[in-house]
Amino acid sequence: MRRVYLKGLREEVMYQVEETGEIVSGGALMYAGLNIPNMWGDYQGRLMHLISVVSD
Repeated sequence: MRRVYLKGLREEVMYQVEETGEIVSGGALMYAGLNIPNMWGDYQGRLMHLISVVSD
């Protein structure tokens, strides 16, 4: 598993990872990172969609 640290997110905003349904704060994504599974070998890539979650 590979960990990717995102940049430019708002720390207080919650984001949903569309592929897994997991909801994570922007701060966690920037400082702890996002685990990307199945990344072995050269020239591997993966597209992951993040959606900002609006709280009521």
